[in-house]
Amino acid sequence: MKKDSILIVDPENSHRDHLAKVLRAQGFKVFSAADADSALNLFSNLEPALIILDETVNGLTPTDLIQAIEARNLDSFIIVMSRQADLDHSMNWIMAGALACLSKPVQFEKLKPVIEMGLENKEAFREILQLTHDLKSANLELKKNQELLVKERGALNEKTKQIRFLYELSTDLSATLKTQAILDLVTRALAWLVKPDLTIIISAFVPQDQATFYTSRRLSPALTSRLADELMPQMERDLSSEDIIHHLAQPIKPARPLSRRPPHQIVLPLVVAGEKNGLLALYFLKKPKPDHDRRLLLESVVMQAAQALHNAHQHEAALHLATRDPLTGLFNRRAFEENLHQEYKRVRRHQRPMSLLMIDLDHFKSVNDRYGHQTGDEVLKTVAHIIANCARETDIPARFGGEEFAVILPDTPQDQALLLAERIQKKISQTAILVREVPLRLTISQGLAASDVSHVRQADDLVRLADRALYQAKEDGRNTIRTVEDLMIKTPLKGAVHA
Repeated sequence: MKKDSILIVDPENSHRDHLAKVLRAQGFKVFSAADADSALNLFSNLEPALIILDETVNGLTPTDLIQAIEARNLDSFIIVMSRQADLDHSMNWIMAGALACLSKPVQFEKLKPVIEMGLENKEAFREILQLTHDLKSANLELKKNQELLVKERGALNEKTKQIRFLYELSTDLSATLKTQAILDLVTRALAWLVKPDLTIIISAFVPQDQATFYTSRRLSPALTSRLADELMPQMERDLSSEDIIHHLAQPIKPARPLSRRPPHQIVLPLVVAGEKNGLLALYFLKKPKPDHDRRLLLESVVMQAAQALHNAHQHEAALHLATRDPLTGLFNRRAFEENLHQEYKRVRRHQRPMSLLMIDLDHFKSVNDRYGHQTGDEVLKTVAHIIANCARETDIPARFGGEEFAVILPDTPQDQALLLAERIQKKISQTAILVREVPLRLTISQGLAASDVSHVRQADDLVRLADRALYQAKEDGRNTIRTVEDLMIKTPLKGAVHA
């Protein structure tokens, strides 16, 4: 969030001081006043990016402040605080030129996204203000010319819908950091605004060598490839249709996939901080003819969509780093435990099977001792890659620690889990890692536990049992797989099991 100066004008001392304290903690430079005279004295010497004003301040209404900002040609915007912040009351202030109207006492969780929206999307806000000025002009014309009353009233209602549309979209986008929710909001907004027969959003906020291809309708494989080949060159990146991941942008009813390209299109870039990070493509069966206002609204939607997708990607990237092992890219120990307990709760709730596979590299210490830790890291990355490739999309592979890995297998009984373990065992035994031009072959030992074993009463029991089975595999000569049943044959389990 950009750290700008903020002026708070509020006659309630406790509320004003609390709000100032919270904003200063966020890094803003905050000035405050309790009455009109103090506020105007501060305002004459400041150029605040944001003014938060209680509408009950004597001698200084939000309208006065908006006019003063316009007279001084300042790049400031206003947030009004009101005890009566219902939708109609809020829309009256927004139509008058305020950015938002918030209910008092103001909660910072609601104030923060409004401030971010104002500071990061000033251009969109200026467009909203321009639409507001148009509304005022239209209203004056209505008063001057009664003969045009019906026509102008219709235009006024349309502009009111447009302002409400922008306000609600901006509010909804600022309230989520989930990519799918953002795409759903944007596609629904575009359906109302210009009614496209097909919407495609290419998001390249993901890693540089990949893009995500979202569509509002199911497409035939041939049409997907054709449209991707048409659009990808406009991305100004070295990407092709082979580099995309295709998703539906929103849930739809089952329908025959679209196989023919609609003949007319509008393509706009998704730009954040001067960098093109995607495309919005709208396709129409009939040639679209958006008027000037709708074109401005379309550009505003694209700008807000780009910023929202950027923010969502930044958030998802941060979560990814927090849950991934930096060396192998698999889930880390903390994420493994969270997923294990979550999946086990689902097992107990729905009475579904679940298995856990523990994997350990045989003689890994000798690899480090003989070839060095750099080679050891390459070995770990290779093994992690094999495990991830062998696992199904619903499986959860993780690095448990050191040279030990784990795979959570939801909805998987032991016999199916054993097939995966055998596939991993075979693949690793067939893989050679070149070390100083000499092929290095590895083996693994594995332990397998299933949730239907009588000794499993909680998620941690799966880990203890699978670890015991892994230890038994080591005892039995390594390069093998052992299950809980193998443990029971050798030594019957009594009571709780401990690794």
